[in-house]
Amino acid sequence: RADTIIDGTARDRVFEATSRGILRFQHLTVTNGYAYKKVGAGFYLNGCQTLITNCLITRNRLGSDQEYLGDKGGGIYALNGSLEVIDSEISTQYNTDGYYKFGSGLYAENVALTVRNVAFRRNSLGSSNPSFGGGVYLSGGSAVFTNCLFATNSTDYGGGLYASAVSPLTLSNCTFVGNVATRGYSGGALYLSGGTVLADRCDIRRNTNAADKATIYLDSSGVATFIASTFSSNS
Repeated sequence: RADTIIDGTARDRVFEATSRGILRFQHLTVTNGYAYKKVGAGFYLNGCQTLITNCLITRNRLGSDQEYLGDKGGGIYALNGSLEVIDSEISTQYNTDGYYKFGSGLYAENVALTVRNVAFRRNSLGSSNPSFGGGVYLSGGSAVFTNCLFATNSTDYGGGLYASAVSPLTLSNCTFVGNVATRGYSGGALYLSGGTVLADRCDIRRNTNAADKATIYLDSSGVATFIASTFSSNS
């Protein structure tokens, strides 16, 4: 998959682009980026039209030494514009402090997002304050996920995926397995706040929450439809 390794050596972001038009990233391993009191350790993309294919995005880190609400997107941070991620893996992003965090694997805000044949594995956010979206955090915009795997991601709200006011959010033939909502919060697999969600032929199994919490959390302002999907062994 990855012919070239780009290593951030834990000093700064790996890629940063603002209003750069059309961008293409292919056959790369993007690793060891560090976003200190800022967003996007692997990729920072603002107002771009970006295609990422056949890439491995792994072990990028968010960090801070004080309360800072901007710690977002360990693997990829995307604001505005469009983003396509295809035939790739986003895995093992993490943080090393106790402050608010959003979207360990991928954070997208007001983005037209398309994700196909992508595995989100072992991305985690842990802190003394609540954190959101272990695998993916979405805010606004639209998103389509097709043939994607969300496995063993963890955070407080939305271990696999957290979505706020995304319309539409389409999940087609996706698997959510072994994701965790930590410290007794809701949404081991999915946390859905507002927006419109369609899940078609999805497999949602062995995700973990507190005993009285939901594997899929949907607040009163959202609409969700599940078609031909399976739910098993969630706890």
